[in-house]
Amino acid sequence: ILIAMVLLAMVPAACYNEKSRTYTVGVMNTLPMLDQTLTGFKKSMTELGYIEEKKIRYLYGGPTTEMSELSGAAQSLLAAKVDLILCISTSATRAVKQATAGTGLPVVFAVVTDPVGAGIVENMRQPGGNITGVASGIAEARRLEWLVRIAPEIRQIYVPFNPKGKAPLLALKMVHNAAVKLGVKLITREVHDPETLIDAVLNIPAEADAVFLLPAGFGGTGLSDM
Repeated sequence: ILIAMVLLAMVPAACYNEKSRTYTVGVMNTLPMLDQTLTGFKKSMTELGYIEEKKIRYLYGGPTTEMSELSGAAQSLLAAKVDLILCISTSATRAVKQATAGTGLPVVFAVVTDPVGAGIVENMRQPGGNITGVASGIAEARRLEWLVRIAPEIRQIYVPFNPKGKAPLLALKMVHNAAVKLGVKLITREVHDPETLIDAVLNIPAEADAVFLLPAGFGGTGLSDM
């Protein structure tokens, strides 16, 4: 619901009085597994009174898995005259930022591990411009904290990660720092593609008390970042 609240904060207050208006949210995503983010967004917007096809509609043709097609997809949303664009992943957000430069069109991002490091915003507290959203990297450390709270007997945690993705490396750093504070040990394994990730999950070390999955960092036909 946090992302939905960010969206509402970006919509001009005068628009709230247009009771009969239906807002259009364009959606950009690069990974099929992240479609659940849109599902959660829709649910939160419904709870806030924005009923789909009555007060809000979503323009989304599915994930754009080819990185070379992101710019064109972003331009298509602009041509459709959407009221706001929801970006899911770092790659999608970068493409939309470039496409909306100078337009003033509101953009909200999610599942972006390090928005500042990726050059999307200069500061999370005061992002400026037309773009804002939620950094997911901090959430990884908090997820680990909750895992240990729920199961305090955990001592060793198995963490497969993609060493070529910026998002998983940043997330791993944050999780490692949290692990030191929590007094638990990480058992890491490098995975370089979806196939080796599946193998890593199917072959969990016997000494591991739990499995912790980071952002995969696999996009389209090659390695990418979230």
